[in-house]
Amino acid sequence: MIKIGIIGSGNVAQHLIVALQKSIFEGAEIEIATVFSRQKKALSNLLNSDIICTDWNNLKEADLFIIAVSDIAITEVSRKIPFKNKLVVHTSGSVSIDAINSNNRR
Repeated sequence: MIKIGIIGSGNVAQHLIVALQKSIFEGAEIEIATVFSRQKKALSNLLNSDIICTDWNNLKEADLFIIAVSDIAITEVSRKIPFKNKLVVHTSGSVSIDAINSNNRR
């Protein structure tokens, strides 16, 4: 089972959550382990509140973290991930993968 963490709560993050939930329902061996959002309320209609965190210290470990935030926030957000050597990707098509902190695999 692959544990996925999503960082962000905007449109892209919400579509990712819905697509991942559909994949899980269809038998994919993945789990949404944690989702970081500045406001829990933004995702409360999609997820159980125990999965959503608003404090970086409460972010649960995952095998893959998907950063789905605005392009200008990717670098800052990637630095806040409290784990090292995790696979981290972002959803931007115009920002280099080098924007992700080198403490993690990109």
